[in-house]
Amino acid sequence: MGFLRSDFLFSASGFAVGLGSVMNVAGSYYSFNRSASPAVADARAMAADFGVVGKDLRAAMRMESEAARMQPAPEAETNGA
Repeated sequence: MGFLRSDFLFSASGFAVGLGSVMNVAGSYYSFNRSASPAVADARAMAADFGVVGKDLRAAMRMESEAARMQPAPEAETNGA
């Protein structure tokens, strides 16, 4: 699986771009991700979002599985008889 991110529709910028945009040195600094239509953009963004959520869920399940393996097994209950 490739690199997943949830900021698909936002522009990517750094400190220098932010500083330059505040000073408006050379006009527009931002280039947004483009798609053929709004529906395509939404579909791509939703797919990216679901991919990130799935990645987080897999990590949480792996952590819980490892934590469960580390706990001692419960002792068998006896009926005081």
